[in-house]
Amino acid sequence: MKLCISRSKNSCTYYVTESFRRPDGRTSSRTLSRLGSEAELRERLGEGADVRKWAEAQVEEMRRKSGEGKLTFEMVPGVPYEKGARRHANAGYLLLQQKLYSLGFRKIAARIAENARLKLKEDFKYDLEQILVHLACARFLDPGSKRSSIDFCRSELLEQPSYGLHDVYRALDAMDASGDLIQELLYKATSKIRTRPREILYYDCTNYYFEIGREDELRRYGRSKENRPNPIVQMGMFIDGSGIPLAFSIFPGNQNEQGSLKPLEMKILKDFGFAGENVIVCTDAGLAADANRRFNAVRGRQFVTVQPLKTLPREDREWAIAHGRSLRLEPLKPGENPDLAAREIKAGCWRAEGVAGLFSIDDIDEEDPGNWDRVFYKEKLLVDEKGKRLGQRMIVTYSLKYKRFSKLKRERDIERARDLVLKHNSRRIDFKSTDDVRQYIVEEEDAGGAQDGAAEKKPRIKYRINEEKIEEMARFDGFYAVTTSISSGKMPVAEIIRVNRGRWEIEEAFRILKSDFQARPVYVRKEPHIRAHFTVCFIALLLLRLMEADVREAGGKCTAGELIKALRGMRIHLMDKGFCSGDFTRTDLTDTLMKLSGMRLDCNLITPATMDHYIAMSKFASHGKAGRPSAGA
Repeated sequence: MKLCISRSKNSCTYYVTESFRRPDGRTSSRTLSRLGSEAELRERLGEGADVRKWAEAQVEEMRRKSGEGKLTFEMVPGVPYEKGARRHANAGYLLLQQKLYSLGFRKIAARIAENARLKLKEDFKYDLEQILVHLACARFLDPGSKRSSIDFCRSELLEQPSYGLHDVYRALDAMDASGDLIQELLYKATSKIRTRPREILYYDCTNYYFEIGREDELRRYGRSKENRPNPIVQMGMFIDGSGIPLAFSIFPGNQNEQGSLKPLEMKILKDFGFAGENVIVCTDAGLAADANRRFNAVRGRQFVTVQPLKTLPREDREWAIAHGRSLRLEPLKPGENPDLAAREIKAGCWRAEGVAGLFSIDDIDEEDPGNWDRVFYKEKLLVDEKGKRLGQRMIVTYSLKYKRFSKLKRERDIERARDLVLKHNSRRIDFKSTDDVRQYIVEEEDAGGAQDGAAEKKPRIKYRINEEKIEEMARFDGFYAVTTSISSGKMPVAEIIRVNRGRWEIEEAFRILKSDFQARPVYVRKEPHIRAHFTVCFIALLLLRLMEADVREAGGKCTAGELIKALRGMRIHLMDKGFCSGDFTRTDLTDTLMKLSGMRLDCNLITPATMDHYIAMSKFASHGKAGRPSAGA
């Protein structure tokens, strides 16, 4: 606070100003009071008064008054702080809480309570809204059991929980009773604050194993993604074209994942308002059953699905990996019909988007850097065994990058297979396992190594690397195929390839759920609690994707892992009388998060009033934009 004198040609005016820091971190100044002009003050104080000295005295008085009633604390060296006092807290949850409330979560929680009250006939005597918010934040910031989530909230959050563990389990029952409703409300809420692409939907399945000795109705023995002999539950999930999760379902581990697509998609079409729209559903090969293809080839729906080359009929497989005729290596022979040769080249050779002409793979220069970023392709219409067209086209692509990737992956698998052979030539290898490296191993009888001491000598089993299999697999290096119901006139090949490439988003979503959010172990046993647990994981994933999109739109750059690490490390140091200070490394990402939230948690000193304002702001439904909460917020 200081005196500022504004002078002009005919007057002199006295102001009281102060400096302050804007939310974006820049400093500025503002006027607190206009004391008056020189003429006005002399008229009021008298001609002989010292106007400047009087103005300085006014500033000093305003400084004194502004200090009255303010909280102050003294830091004395060598004096220990109060025993049992918390000295640190996580402030990252305020940003997650703010994003949840920007979706109108208070109304969503009220709908969940109302729906659960009708289904469960339960009278809620606990704060369901706070439990749901805390469970989602704890899953994001410190994933663990429900008990550990409560402990995290009590020790790390600025707002202490008002519930106990028994209340959390009751809240899980309420969440399970409203599982579909929660997904529907969250989708509609996110659609209000950002555009959700509706043209492309990605679907995939994964499963989670349980370390239990006996299966039940939900946790059943099935094919585990981790190749574990434990009961599993399966999760199917849809995401939109921007990578934001749309909906999910949980089903028993012994069910075929092929049948999970249609019920969940029908729920999206009905409840999410997708019915009658042109939608492309993209899946991997494991979900490409004929029933799913037929379902997504009517009423404006189309499909794009991965086509495993090794499972194709022999004729289609050989066409797919054929290199095409090279006129450099196989020039026209004397007397050969040039028209027939041209048709042969056109049917079997490759094209590249944006490049004129046809290519033979044998003529592609692997030393040319331009070819490494180029995708070559060819396509054909599929027919059934009777020669009838199926209304589907198969697009086969060839890429030098993918060829190198396939080769390196196979070499690593072969090395693992060699180690397995060396270790197990004295004992049997279990070929019932689904481990891919076993495809490169064959067993044979070693007559010379027959075991003695038995009534009839039995030949020993020896293992070796299958060189023929390696040579056969090498033929597929660089080749990739998709099948689609979209005609060539509606969508070019390059666009279909781009659509299929977007599947990495849902694969990464499953990786985040399993690793960063530790969706398993689940730590609950009852079927409703298991489903509710995955609902909490789904909400945490939704928050992550929404905040990632906010950072990108604000001009920032970050990966999912970097964003999670930044929010988990966003701690504040608690001092006496409610004062606190930022206790984390300030980076470009944290600056972007502070700008988006309207909170400056990276300051050397934060007053109690400011922190109370931030807590209130985090519960203000401002539709994703930082703003000042109203009096009733």
